[in-house]
Amino acid sequence: MRAASWFGKRRARDEHANAQTRTAEARQQVTSEWGEPPRWNERADAWVERITKPRIENDPRVIDAEQEHRAARDALLNRPEHAQTERLVAFARVFGSERVIRNQQAYLTTNPAQQTARARKTAKQAREEAELLRSLTPDEAIERIEQTRAEQAASEAQRVEQEHARLYDFRQEDRGTPGRDGFCLSR
Repeated sequence: MRAASWFGKRRARDEHANAQTRTAEARQQVTSEWGEPPRWNERADAWVERITKPRIENDPRVIDAEQEHRAARDALLNRPEHAQTERLVAFARVFGSERVIRNQQAYLTTNPAQQTARARKTAKQAREEAELLRSLTPDEAIERIEQTRAEQAASEAQRVEQEHARLYDFRQEDRGTPGRDGFCLSR
């Protein structure tokens, strides 16, 4: 019995030592491949992030991709300036550099397609109005022209009034907001 129990203990000790050796080898393999193993109270996702982040940041493929991304972003952000410069150069060739330099904003905000569409619409309306005036008697045509001018003047006056009202409202809002010292001028 004693011999059997002694061999049983020896076998258990050997198995325990083998398990400890395998655990140490596994720990060594994980450490050599991934750095330190997870701490006993560390979440798995936190360990993965902590271990992989330095590897990812130092990977030459990631560094190259980040540089390409920065270059593409910078090219995209600088593209409008480059396009504006090219546009101004083209206008300078056509209209003269001095003229373009004096009024750069006007040349940058022009849109030939929109201007053409507006001109076509205006010409079409003018042709229709001329055709209508030709079909009327001279007195009716004069009355129509005066009526059209009055409508245009009323429309312009209304636009100016709305613009003044908008500016006045803006100024009132500006006055109604507290200043640096916290006081308000109106309300």
